[in-house]
Amino acid sequence: MKAAFITGHGGNEGVEVRECERPSRRSGEVLVRVEAATLNQGDLYMRNSGAGIIHQLTQIMGLDTAGVVEGVDDAETLLSAGQQVVIHPGIACGRCEFCQRGEGVLCTKMQLLGEHRHGTFAQWISMPAQNVFPMPQGLTFAQAAALGVNHLTAWRMLFTKAQVRPWETVLVFGIGGGVSLAAMQLAKAIGAKVIQTS
Repeated sequence: MKAAFITGHGGNEGVEVRECERPSRRSGEVLVRVEAATLNQGDLYMRNSGAGIIHQLTQIMGLDTAGVVEGVDDAETLLSAGQQVVIHPGIACGRCEFCQRGEGVLCTKMQLLGEHRHGTFAQWISMPAQNVFPMPQGLTFAQAAALGVNHLTAWRMLFTKAQVRPWETVLVFGIGGGVSLAAMQLAKAIGAKVIQTS
């Protein structure tokens, strides 16, 4: 398969598209044929320096993706071959104090695609089944791929932490960024008044 690798830091000269071995699916994982992947600020950060993030080079880039299931365990009940799916790029340990209380996004051993392990800028990816979700109907693969990091971050900020209600007003900073755009969309979707800055 083809994949985009970070081979060094600094800029696009550290990115190389090349052939590599297709991932083999292990028990409990789902093999997904990638149809769309989005370029995230995290991808650019890893390309530029990756400072402060423990990682190894060379590594396949990419956080967010949407695609089609090509392989899944027979016992899997939520996913099936041929199904359109999106991937959550953060793989939680399931054992730390945060995972135990249902806050896997705060996992102390979180592994992010494109940072701690191979990412989504490839033709196939194999992921734990708990990180693969049915793709919302009515979206293209590109639109669904854009739901990952930005919308999950905005959702947690608005509804888990701030507990925004429809009658409230939300101030969104830096409306040009992905998380800010997602926050605006989500807040407006529940009927909240949104004020934006840029």
